[in-house]
Amino acid sequence: MSDALERIQRLRAVRFDWTADAPQGRAGSDFGLIAEEVAEVVPEVVAREADGTPRGVDYARLTALLVEAVKAQQEEIAELRRELGMT
Repeated sequence: MSDALERIQRLRAVRFDWTADAPQGRAGSDFGLIAEEVAEVVPEVVAREADGTPRGVDYARLTALLVEAVKAQQEEIAELRRELGMT
């Protein structure tokens, strides 16, 4: 997953209000990702309707990508520290 950080950077978190047809137990304000936008970046983690329309994000599956993105950031930080003589 050499492009994990790039993919994560393309995602956009949003705050939203659940509608009347929300899944049971969901109400009020919440935050998350928009399935249609995630489908453009990480289609593997998006559940779809029978017609192919994005329906939701499987956040648990997104975790692996987040782990790799954090590791990539740490590598960048370590390299910058070396360049600055901080190691």
